[in-house]
Amino acid sequence: AYGNELGYRHVFWSVAFVDWHADRPQGKAYAYNHLMNQMHPGAIILMHTVSPDNAEAIPDFIRDAKAKGYSFGSLETLYNKPMDYPLSFH
Repeated sequence: AYGNELGYRHVFWSVAFVDWHADRPQGKAYAYNHLMNQMHPGAIILMHTVSPDNAEAIPDFIRDAKAKGYSFGSLETLYNKPMDYPLSFH
């Protein structure tokens, strides 16, 4: 791809849900449950900042995901980290 030739890395998310309607909040549990149900090793999470549901769910999600052994980092950290499972960046 031309982007690769220019030095860009293409990263696609693997965890997402409908959260971009700022005028249609679904509640904290909506965001939390979608995140927890879709978590997997190497997950790339897409969340939109317009959702108050996301802001309310994040602290509990981070706490509970860490309790299950997940860690969080930047894409750069994930890209350079040796892993024991396949990870593909397209």
